Amino acid sequence: MSDNNITTINNLKLINGDHILITVNPKIYSLDVVQSAAYILMDRAHVIIDGDPKEKILVELKPTNNKENLEKLGRDFNNELLNYAVYKIQAERTKNIREMIVKRALLTNLGEQTDSLLKQEKGEIPLEDEEAGECDVQLEDENIKLPEIENSNSQNFEDDSEGIMIPWGKNPSDKKGKKKNGSIY
Repeated sequence: MSDNNITTINNLKLINGDHILITVNPKIYSLDVVQSAAYILMDRAHVIIDGDPKEKILVELKPTNNKENLEKLGRDFNNELLNYAVYKIQAERTKNIREMIVKRALLTNLGEQTDSLLKQEKGEIPLEDEEAGECDVQLEDENIKLPEIENSNSQNFEDDSEGIMIPWGKNPSDKKGKKKNGSIY
């Protein structure tokens, strides 16, 4: 391949006018960030990722549509690299908050156990095991009772003052199934 078929723009190399080779510094963008950016462009280009993730990552993009502007495709890839790099940084910064939100959401319906687990989390009650940050609630605990579910055929709709248990299409005031007074039931 001769040099006159290659045009270099920053980290982009337009090759033969039909594909682009992008050089990525792995000290700036990790391999998972490169893969995420490439994934976003899969509908616009065929992607090949190559190179050494410790020294230099090479990304080749060949447009699926011949009318695609190669320089714009390469610049869009660079923008996606930055997008996912920032996303990864923000995800690391908010990791503890997200874990705490999920933990509390899972503990919401556990009743009395929730208070003691939250006190353990705050350090008011010492944890019994070494793994301080983990939620180790067992749903098989004897104190947690799930409500019994009755057979739906045995339910008495007359005891339902709110009308919640009435199946759609049935009007409780119409015992014979006839519509009354323009009701939608």
